[in-house]
Amino acid sequence: MVEADWSEENTRVVCRLFAELVRCGNSSSTHLNNVGYKSVIGKFHEETSILYNRGQFKNKWAKLKAQYTAWKDLLKQTSIGWDEKKGTVRTNNDRWKKMRKEIPECGKFKEKRLQNEDELKIMFEDLRNTGDDHFCASSGLIPQSPNGVLNGGDEEAELDDDSEPEEITSSGKGKGKRHCGDDKDKEKERRQVEASG
Repeated sequence: MVEADWSEENTRVVCRLFAELVRCGNSSSTHLNNVGYKSVIGKFHEETSILYNRGQFKNKWAKLKAQYTAWKDLLKQTSIGWDEKKGTVRTNNDRWKKMRKEIPECGKFKEKRLQNEDELKIMFEDLRNTGDDHFCASSGLIPQSPNGVLNGGDEEAELDDDSEPEEITSSGKGKGKRHCGDDKDKEKERRQVEASG
């Protein structure tokens, strides 16, 4: 097995691929699904000529998630933020020492901001849900908009023609998973058949 070389360029490529696969629905609640890992292995090999195994990609996913979480937690702290001009975290040394103890993984961000943040947001933001702005069916409470009405008052919101339906399966064994590049006309036709039947 080749030892993984996660250079900045290789990390940029894998973050882009991970985000693309998450957008296409090839992820579970915590990581990529089987289709997603198979796809990232192949696409990463095509782009870099490097062949890593599933375990190496799973480890990279976990490390990226820890970094993203640390970055977001760091920026939420009072008096902490990123100074674009100086390229450093906005805080004094005493506060920084305290943050390093409280937030594992944040040490690397003192003088270098999180890389690939847009892709990491796609990959992990839903996993960081605090429950403040998301619906949890088991809570029994329906979320309200600021004006107290859900979906602008419509009882049944329709999907836009351009939107992708979310496919729900009873098991995570690969059934019903979407693949990137599915034909939108077939999808629209399937929705019409389901609505009429």
